[in-house]
Amino acid sequence: YGTLADNYIDQKKYEIQIEYLKKANDIAEKIGNTQLLAMGYANLSESALRLKHYNQAIDWGNQSKELLSEKPLPQLEAKVDSMLYVAHKKTGNFEIALNKLESYDEMKLKIRNQAQKEKLEQLTLQFESEKKDILIENQRISLEEEKAKNRVFVLSLVFLVALIFFFSFISIKNAQKRKFLFQKEKELDQVIQLEKSVSQLNSQPISQAEQIEPEEKDDQILFQELMQEIQKKKLYLDTKLNQQTLVNEFGTNRQYLYEAISKNGEDNFRGLINRFRVNESKELIKIALIEKTTVEISTLYERVGFNSYPTFYRSFKSITGLTPNEYVKELKEDLAKENLIGKLDSLS
Repeated sequence: YGTLADNYIDQKKYEIQIEYLKKANDIAEKIGNTQLLAMGYANLSESALRLKHYNQAIDWGNQSKELLSEKPLPQLEAKVDSMLYVAHKKTGNFEIALNKLESYDEMKLKIRNQAQKEKLEQLTLQFESEKKDILIENQRISLEEEKAKNRVFVLSLVFLVALIFFFSFISIKNAQKRKFLFQKEKELDQVIQLEKSVSQLNSQPISQAEQIEPEEKDDQILFQELMQEIQKKKLYLDTKLNQQTLVNEFGTNRQYLYEAISKNGEDNFRGLINRFRVNESKELIKIALIEKTTVEISTLYERVGFNSYPTFYRSFKSITGLTPNEYVKELKEDLAKENLIGKLDSLS
């Protein structure tokens, strides 16, 4: 019914439109949809205005407003207020018309969220008033300016202190985060070293292999052999290393190699190789720090198999959570702490 009513607006058949709007309202009332009913009365009021039935427009508009008081719709309230303003004005009820106009303006401001603009206008008026007073009272100008300077100084000082505190807080948080990531990486390195030791002592865990299906056993054995061979020969140091190189090395094919890595490893082929390269770079950094030689981060990538520094930087950050320079800083502190603890133990 509402859609049919809308179609009759384009044809300017407002009487027929009103009939369909009434039908729509009857249904809205039966189903208890207050907002839909309010919209219906608002549309009826608008159609009555088009037909210049101002009293009828007022009656329907008031019914819409009454329903909207229960469930407000600011946009619809503003529309109804504007129509009531026109209707009351046409019937000569200028006082009520003015009231509806004010209500419309208030609702419009609320809808457009002009509260801040209104405050700004008040502040502007206040400033102009103060400016006139200052022009009259030259003595007060000097005092006010001095006070203003003092206030600005105090506020600047407070702001500066707050800024220093904020950046100090951020710096401390970042340092704590770096230390946390470094410790996690250190623990991971210890686990990897342990796994290497176990792997060297028992390169083929028969008891585990017997518990898995033949297909899974092939994948697992291939993966173990792959890891041992990469570590033993340091294949990852070759910048041109790819899956085909490993396929040729192990006499397998790409599909078996892919399945062995995906089923038994935590990374894909590229991630696996990059993890080896990053671990190698960490070891070289540690050796350089222990031997107290310069750590050349900018050229380190070439020694561990990366093609470029940006790739090395991104991989290092992605794997460890730290940039290479952050890792160097944390490792320095950790080695210094271990050295100090060692000295204290020897003294005790």
